[in-house]
Amino acid sequence: METIQYSYPSEKPRKGIFELLSIAILFFKNRPALSVPALISLSSYIIQSSLLILVLLYMTENVFEIDVLREIIKKGEIGLMPELLNYLLFFIKFYAITFIITKILSRALYSTFFYPYAYKLFKGESISFFGQVRESFKYFGKMLRAALVVEGIATGLPILIFIFTLDSFLKMMQLEELISPKFPWSIENIAIVLSLLLIFLLLIGIALIFEFLFIFVFQIMVVEDLGLVAAIAKSVFLVLKNIINIAIYAVLQFILMLIVILTTLLFQIFFIQISEIVQIVVAVVFYPILDLVIFGIYLQSINQSINIPKETAYSFVEVFLRIFNKGLATLKSFISLKNVPYIAYAFLVYFIGFILGSEYSKGPLGDLFSIFYTLGKTSIAFQQYPLSLSSGIFAHNWQVSILTSLSGTLTFAWPAMNCFFNALILGLLYGLVPAKIFFIGVLPHGVIELPSFLLAVSSGLKLGYYIIVKRDEVDGVLRETVYLLVGLAPFFLIAALIEALITPQLLKLFSVKF
Repeated sequence: METIQYSYPSEKPRKGIFELLSIAILFFKNRPALSVPALISLSSYIIQSSLLILVLLYMTENVFEIDVLREIIKKGEIGLMPELLNYLLFFIKFYAITFIITKILSRALYSTFFYPYAYKLFKGESISFFGQVRESFKYFGKMLRAALVVEGIATGLPILIFIFTLDSFLKMMQLEELISPKFPWSIENIAIVLSLLLIFLLLIGIALIFEFLFIFVFQIMVVEDLGLVAAIAKSVFLVLKNIINIAIYAVLQFILMLIVILTTLLFQIFFIQISEIVQIVVAVVFYPILDLVIFGIYLQSINQSINIPKETAYSFVEVFLRIFNKGLATLKSFISLKNVPYIAYAFLVYFIGFILGSEYSKGPLGDLFSIFYTLGKTSIAFQQYPLSLSSGIFAHNWQVSILTSLSGTLTFAWPAMNCFFNALILGLLYGLVPAKIFFIGVLPHGVIELPSFLLAVSSGLKLGYYIIVKRDEVDGVLRETVYLLVGLAPFFLIAALIEALITPQLLKLFSVKF
């Protein structure tokens, strides 16, 4: 007779950091859906990129003097156009504001979906992530308020102070003279620069301190249902109470990040682009595991038991293969009559964006794009190490599709907007290069990549529609979206290999110079 295994409470009242880490890894192995909240939170950056593109489009059509900009890039003398520096400063300020807003929204989304699910796992409940998505939505309001305060203080305030200081610094230093080779680096000017650097480092330190003081706020609001002010006060108290564990956790986090950075740099030496792959791994694996560790520290500090998950019979490879097979099955089932409206709408948005892009190529935006296209096509790495770049191409395209699709959790407008901007860029390229070069350079990988991207967009549109109209059924649609993105991964990989290996050879065959 088979013995049924249950999860059991930890025998020791307190677990050490590394014991909690092993428990967190086991949780993640058993429940890989713990990575989904991280992916959902990252989708908020679609908003930032969309807003930045809108501002760039406006500035290109109404502000930039393209001929002067071309001369600046050619001669490397930005002082030829001092006004451009003021617009650049405006763009930096706008970027900072959108970054803060995105960070707040990202933290709210992550906390909404991660902590309620993680708490149930720690209590020993056997529940699917997608099965409790609807319940998680009720936390969004208070998680958003908490993120507004926590990220506003820990991230927003230091950034705004630094931007204000930088603006004042540039006015003091006479920006036009600062970028000139003849700039007088007097003791006074050097002191100002060093002061700015010191302020920058000080603000980073303050941000890190607040980040750790507020580290338990979201968990407290989920577990104990306290108000925001009470949760902040208790978080500070618990951090000071567990200062040694928090310090060890911080060191562990630093070591992991250092390993990631060094690994990325090592591959970069050999022209192997893995930075975007690393970003995905860090976001969907490292962060959830580390958050489970810090959640465990919190639960122990309020004397709640931690249920240790039973060891699964599956290895990480077997878990991956099961998810991958489900992804392919979902991809096959998604292409059906019931999803035709979403696929058709995605195609229509892409078509409109492409047509407008080809028209814009005849104006200032086309001139600006042609400058950077000329610079980009001379990449030495692309000419000499095409295979090494395929990983970067794959990771980038797949990541864009993931974020575009999951941005539907906010509203269906964001997947549509990102689809439009991607088509706009392709339309610009079509209008700038000869038709033969365009089709040779785009078609071989585009026949695989474009349909895959449009399927991702259509799933995001469907998710956004269900969020607004049919929220009772959103758990099933979110599950479908996630597995669909997994199923699309091999197609983006094939497209990346074609783009890196075959496309350059075809261009050379038809005497197209890079």
